[in-house]
Amino acid sequence: ITPKTPSPLTKESASSTFTSDTAGYSVTLPFVWQKDADNPAAADIFSDKEKNVQVAIQFLPNDPRLLEVSGKADVINDNKKAYENDQKYEINKFNQTVWNGLPVVEVQGAFTEKGEVWDFAEYEIFFGSQIYNIRINTKPGYQKSFDPSRCKCDV
Repeated sequence: ITPKTPSPLTKESASSTFTSDTAGYSVTLPFVWQKDADNPAAADIFSDKEKNVQVAIQFLPNDPRLLEVSGKADVINDNKKAYENDQKYEINKFNQTVWNGLPVVEVQGAFTEKGEVWDFAEYEIFFGSQIYNIRINTKPGYQKSFDPSRCKCDV
């Protein structure tokens, strides 16, 4: 992932663009973001300077379940059950929608990690036998200051 930061930057107009040639996406995030190189997760994780907002992007290539006729429904049902069975999550929305002509599952709610409550929105984008998972975690009170419409993701 290569960060590209335009200049001059102001808090209102600043953005950072990151491109992953291996995962085949680019994302433009509002403000100046940093990639979390210390995170052991199998995702690219970006955060604002204060770490009040985190954006994680995970590329899941060639999911064998998606090669079956019922594959997408199986993935969606597995994910829904996982959320329902995980006591640290409170789900407010679990919805199927479309983004740029691609099927998407949108999940919103809150979770507790290390005693701290976070709000989250997760988008699972189905692209053939591949899945792009985009997740936005915000500390309570920062969700209103983070406008996801200022994010742009191309896959």
